[in-house]
Amino acid sequence: MMMHSRYGLLLVWLLVSGCRDSRPAAPPVGSAAEASRPVVVATIYPLADLLRRLAGPDAEVHCLLPPGASAHTFEITPQAAMALNGARLIARIGPGADSWLDAVMPQPAPRVVTALEHTKTIAGVPCEEDHDHAAHDHRHGDPAGADPHVWLDPIRVRDDLLPALVAGLREVLPTSAAGLTGRQAELAKELTALDAELRRTLAPVRGDGFIAGHNAWQYFCQRYGLQQVGVIELVPGTDPSAKWMKELTATARAKQARAVFGEMQLNAALADTLAKETGLRVGRLDPYGGAALAGRDSYPALLRYNAAELVKGLQP
Repeated sequence: MMMHSRYGLLLVWLLVSGCRDSRPAAPPVGSAAEASRPVVVATIYPLADLLRRLAGPDAEVHCLLPPGASAHTFEITPQAAMALNGARLIARIGPGADSWLDAVMPQPAPRVVTALEHTKTIAGVPCEEDHDHAAHDHRHGDPAGADPHVWLDPIRVRDDLLPALVAGLREVLPTSAAGLTGRQAELAKELTALDAELRRTLAPVRGDGFIAGHNAWQYFCQRYGLQQVGVIELVPGTDPSAKWMKELTATARAKQARAVFGEMQLNAALADTLAKETGLRVGRLDPYGGAALAGRDSYPALLRYNAAELVKGLQP
């Protein structure tokens, strides 16, 4: 209740005074100049890019998570939260990924599409009972243990998320039915081709294992036959204990991991340290991408980037 009151007061102050928060705001995916178009908002960039492709010219799409930020450690600013004002549709992942949205959800809430409600989830990775982070939730995900990173599987996106997003868009863009249907078909075809491309790219390293920056890659690994055998940050944004890093070094050797991959949004030095301890190659993955990030500025480009990084790190 205090969280709602705090953000409400900040938002009112910003609107009355016209001042701007000094922290970087989450930029829109499209141009904010055309205010006449209906506004739809996504919590993370992959969802925003999908919405942009589906809505086409019929809506203005905004993304709340800034480039370079992790959804797990993000604290939404009042300035970014103002993007929600007047939004007709909000697309989010759900518990374990963007729970920070709850504190600033407009009331009454607009139409909300929650990705985790539309696909069969994988269980999260449980923390060690004696791990230094025992004060945190014992699973990286929601209270039921769901891994939230469903967007990293393009077939789940094609078969589960696209229909849900289109259904939401149909409600708020009732005159755009034909365009939505056509763009959904085009995007589904593109995702089918992307999946085939990723299978070819990753075929040489199929079955290989790696250590990840955090538990983000189970869906991707399940789809393409890789193995995420361990994670550095059980609680994203919180450095692991020395004991956990020692255990992870043993895990990497026991499970014959071939590489260690840090993440753009997390502490890269931890992956570098583990790589030195194990003698493994080190790389960088990115679960989110962003409109201003070259090579990761669209959903397909993001997955291609990660596939290429995995191959580069895992190949002998």
